[in-house]
Amino acid sequence: EMLELRRSQHEKKIVFEKGSPVDCRSNLAHETLGRFLVAEGKLNEDQFSASLSKAASKGVPLGEILIESELIGAFELYRVLQQNLAKKLLDCFTWRDGTFEIRPDPPDVDSSLKVKAPQLIVTGVMKFASQEEVDKSIVPLIGKQLLLHPSPQFPLDEIKLPSAHTKLLDSI
Repeated sequence: EMLELRRSQHEKKIVFEKGSPVDCRSNLAHETLGRFLVAEGKLNEDQFSASLSKAASKGVPLGEILIESELIGAFELYRVLQQNLAKKLLDCFTWRDGTFEIRPDPPDVDSSLKVKAPQLIVTGVMKFASQEEVDKSIVPLIGKQLLLHPSPQFPLDEIKLPSAHTKLLDSI
């Protein structure tokens, strides 16, 4: 499936495979691989421009040129692609309005990238939810006994939490 998100002129298309996001196409220039590499200090502007021009003239992906030019190794490129995907997905947590549509016919994606959806959600809420939003959402739970589900949808050890949160889970 594919989730299309729109807010003003911004658009993202998130492709899912077996419930995990594997691709996010965005019309935001700073979310492209090249711009991400420059922002992360892994490429300078000249390297980016030259590589992008070469990729466009050859009709190949930018990553292929970066590896060919030895500006980045294959393993590092995979890691950066995964980080870039996660960053594009996390940006969606900052959107306070917009529209969405779920499409059953996603484009073909030749990607081995996978983002763990549970970790993404926890990270997005922890980074971008205001304390007021969190407080409002827990009001119905005040005074109720809380338990961990005996068979959660995903193993809790797959989620990285700050130590204070881990201690809370351990006590439950």
